[in-house]
Amino acid sequence: MEQQPAHSSYDDLPYPSKPFAQTHPDHLASIATLFDLTPVPADGCRLLELGCASGGNIIPTAVAFPDSRFVGVDYSDKQIQEGRKTVAALGLKNIELRRASILDVDESFGKFDYIICHGVYSWVPEEVQDGILRVVRDNLTEHGVAYVSYNTFPGWHMRGMIRDMMCYHVSRHKELPPLGRVGQARALLDFLARSVANDKNAYSLLLKHELETLQKHSDSYLYHEHLEENNDPIYFFEFNERLHSHKLRYLGEADFHVMVHSNLAPDVQQVLNQVAPNLIQMEQYLDFLRNRTFRQTLIVHEHHRPNYALHPEKMSAFHLASPLKPQSATPDLVTTKPETFTGLNEMSLTTTDPIVKAAFVCLSKVWPRAVPFNELLTQARARLAAESNAPPQPATDDERFVLGKAVLTAYAGGTNNLIELWLRPPAFSTAVSDRPLASPLARLQAASGPVVSTLRHQVVTLSEFDRQLLPYLDGSRTRSAMLKALLDHFRRGKLTVARSGAPVTEEHRARPILAETLEKQLPTLASVALLVA
Repeated sequence: MEQQPAHSSYDDLPYPSKPFAQTHPDHLASIATLFDLTPVPADGCRLLELGCASGGNIIPTAVAFPDSRFVGVDYSDKQIQEGRKTVAALGLKNIELRRASILDVDESFGKFDYIICHGVYSWVPEEVQDGILRVVRDNLTEHGVAYVSYNTFPGWHMRGMIRDMMCYHVSRHKELPPLGRVGQARALLDFLARSVANDKNAYSLLLKHELETLQKHSDSYLYHEHLEENNDPIYFFEFNERLHSHKLRYLGEADFHVMVHSNLAPDVQQVLNQVAPNLIQMEQYLDFLRNRTFRQTLIVHEHHRPNYALHPEKMSAFHLASPLKPQSATPDLVTTKPETFTGLNEMSLTTTDPIVKAAFVCLSKVWPRAVPFNELLTQARARLAAESNAPPQPATDDERFVLGKAVLTAYAGGTNNLIELWLRPPAFSTAVSDRPLASPLARLQAASGPVVSTLRHQVVTLSEFDRQLLPYLDGSRTRSAMLKALLDHFRRGKLTVARSGAPVTEEHRARPILAETLEKQLPTLASVALLVA
């Protein structure tokens, strides 16, 4: 009989459970591959998630990789039961969600190629922190990769001070339920924000910055991040010492670009190279410089010897995708004229190399789909030939090197905001068929709310129209059948229609508007990776 765990605060106020791209097994495998390790491919792996909540992060990977096996563990009975309902509704046979403590995980669980523990380590007692690393040591396969996130100093010194203030204030209201305590914490934050609104000293500026950040977060985040009994940040070098005590090795960060210090001023780089002769020391000093608050650390067994000397030829192992678009409507590809490509979060890339310009134009045409590096090189060479009205020529070794270096530099400089690396890219369709089929998980989620998981292991918030439409994209319906269903929703008042801001109430006027919107939104759903290939 399954042991009944003690009551969890997450039963009272569940934490939002959603996909977190940095924990995706292919992403972990990609970072390990960059450092010359040989991780198990994501489409044939075993993965364990510690603190899986209701499975919002692990269930999408089980959907994406039917030949892999997944186990999730969480202490909250309520969240595990919710996750099991989702698993049953989807008919998944390759995933198991277990209600248990992390300390219950032992050799009977078996070995895993990937172990994920996101948003847990800093928020549990020292005994459980040690248990997390014990599980990584004992249950990770020889070539496995683990992910553990945690709060870090020095950045958390300021946040810790605000947490202490909130905890002191809330301690006077222990009789209140969790949401009541959150309300008291928010009242204190509002009071502090008003009290320093016009001050310009260092303390006030730091306080205002942290308060503005906290006020944007949800109630569940505020409660579990700041009002839980345990929240113990740690310096990176201390975490590394704990790894060594468990015969584990620091591999790197899930956010690869934060390991790079080439974007710092040359004199700063020079001093860093003098005071930090090894990777661990370098990472700690970078935390000092950046006032770092949070790490997403990748871990392997201590016998591994990662190679941190990155070379452009490594890019040939990857599929590439990029959200960058050329600023110019007619970019000059064949000369060395600089061309700028812009993407997410106002990030941009400027290059003068023809092969690089051509490659990013090729990627912009198929985003968000990924293209194998060698195929991209061939496409870029063909585009250059077409632009020059010249016969196609094979790419040269120099062009291969230049493109590989540019891709590696872009990945190091801006991670997924500039370019994505995949070993096993996600399967989805950017084309809309006669009978579109949406992700079964997204269809299930849309029935209860606007936030759904995409096939790229991200979340997207649907419009009300899209939310009503998505469950009907089951591969059996034509556009006329979908329109009929939408009209039925309109008649029953479940879907509103407007033209130029004015509500439309007559069905004969609503029909063409719904038909027009349907034709517009189907490609939009495809563009955010919600349609199955």
